[in-house]
Amino acid sequence: MEIGWSGVDQLEHLPLLQVLTYNQITYAKRNGYEALIGEFDTTSPYALEILELFPNESCPVWITFQG
Repeated sequence: MEIGWSGVDQLEHLPLLQVLTYNQITYAKRNGYEALIGEFDTTSPYALEILELFPNESCPVWITFQG
């Protein structure tokens, strides 16, 4: 199951993303998912709100370009 790419209509509602993520994790756990994968764009305030929930170590950064 993939977590990420969610947002809100107003930045002051960012804490709602924590509730959404908690519910996604709870659903995955109850339904037997073995892994959760996250993709976090460090330029997105939405992605950073979710990323901050997890105490995981960082991995190398991938730099991507659009043409």
